Amino acid sequence: MAQETQFPPEEQTPLLTQSSEQPSAPRHSTTQNAVSNIDQRPEYSFASVLEAHRLPTHRTGMVLVAELGICIWIITVWITVLTNQAGIFTFHPIFQSFALYCFYQGVIILQPTNTPASKRTGLLVHEAFQLLGSLSIIIGASCIFYNKWSHSASHFTSWHGILGLISTSIVLIQALFGMLIGFETSRDYILGDSLGRKLWRFHRASGYLLLVLMTATVLTVTKADWVIQVTTSWSIWVLTISPIVALIGLLSLSKLSPFINFATTSLKLSALYILGVLPFPASPKKQIPHSCLSLIDDSPNKIFGR
Repeated sequence: MAQETQFPPEEQTPLLTQSSEQPSAPRHSTTQNAVSNIDQRPEYSFASVLEAHRLPTHRTGMVLVAELGICIWIITVWITVLTNQAGIFTFHPIFQSFALYCFYQGVIILQPTNTPASKRTGLLVHEAFQLLGSLSIIIGASCIFYNKWSHSASHFTSWHGILGLISTSIVLIQALFGMLIGFETSRDYILGDSLGRKLWRFHRASGYLLLVLMTATVLTVTKADWVIQVTTSWSIWVLTISPIVALIGLLSLSKLSPFINFATTSLKLSALYILGVLPFPASPKKQIPHSCLSLIDDSPNKIFGR
């Protein structure tokens, strides 16, 4: 007898399919499968999602940790930026921080969802948050690109710029991948629920990795000249510790110990960097020809349009 496919405990009620459907089930025509899937799906129920989040579980505390960390971080970012406006550059941290906030909410809404109705509704809310965050990160990246271009400044000359380019590119790929496996029309007529569920695991794991990369990106901004000029040492502490606390809270929901260990180590290293015990890695601009440095090291008034 063929061995039954096993799923992680948090996916015993599948996110993308009904619990009674197995990936090894015989496949019929695409149209027949689509009609069958539509008939079997539960109704959307936001009440079921709210009820799932009201239930006390071992994850409830870590959800609160993640929410507290990301909320403190985005509030600090917005206060810092809005009290030190710098032309069009102002919109870059505003939109990028809002994007990361949306990504967190999109993940947290699925933690937990324990019934077919709450899973289907939670997935819909997840898609809305992730699409909103993707749109926001595109706008924020466009603002800093235009700001650099309008002041004839070089692009991607710091760790923040390089990591930002990499993470933004991966966000767009992840969003397209998520739409392919997450949208019900795509699963019904292109992938099928069985393949969609298998690919979802890769999407889930790569999403957590992407959040680690994005956290590294926001940490490097604490060493930017403009941030150092307009913030206090207390603000630098908050901007460093709060996103790592949020990341630890979020990764604790994944049940993936390597992620948790990595985040904990990052927290310790970041504290040492802030205290000056460890030197921060040299910016890539150190290797740029001297003739280009004037564009990078220019005054904040020119670079940020103040």
